[in-house]
Amino acid sequence: MRTALCDDLGIRYPIFGFTPSPAVAVAISKAGGIGVLGAIRYTDPAELDAALTWMDDQLQGIPY
Repeated sequence: MRTALCDDLGIRYPIFGFTPSPAVAVAISKAGGIGVLGAIRYTDPAELDAALTWMDDQLQGIPY
């Protein structure tokens, strides 16, 4: 299913997955949706930065 939202965001499917797990967010984005990392669990900014850096490395420009 393609929608204008898919075209606007550069994704394959209009599916958004909200998760506290960087690995699950990456898997959702690799599958063609938008993986959304719930960052409320990160109390240390360095920890959040590390998670986002890891996601960037895994996704190589795929949106999340």
